[in-house]
Amino acid sequence: MRKVTLLLGIWCLICVIINPFVFWEMLFNNLLYTSDDFRYNNAVEIIGGTIFFTAFIVSSIFLIYQTVLRLMQKSHYKVFKVVKIIYFFLLLNIVFYSFIYYILSNATK
Repeated sequence: MRKVTLLLGIWCLICVIINPFVFWEMLFNNLLYTSDDFRYNNAVEIIGGTIFFTAFIVSSIFLIYQTVLRLMQKSHYKVFKVVKIIYFFLLLNIVFYSFIYYILSNATK
């Protein structure tokens, strides 16, 4: 079970780290209409949606689960260390999306 939680933590960490880059690429290819093939590619939408879902939904649930385990003294140190790194990058993602929202909302005024 420890290996599974460690692998899930690493997967969530990877998704949280690459999420802004995937969003940035999809945003500008869709806004600027640079490539119709990229824009309507189903694989890009599925991969982008999976990364976004994992970065915000799965990693948040995993973070709460590991925090509860840590409070009950049942969490492993490596996994909880990965969870702390995920939490840091999740906060950076929220700041990134807030910044993008602020920039786009001011650009449309």
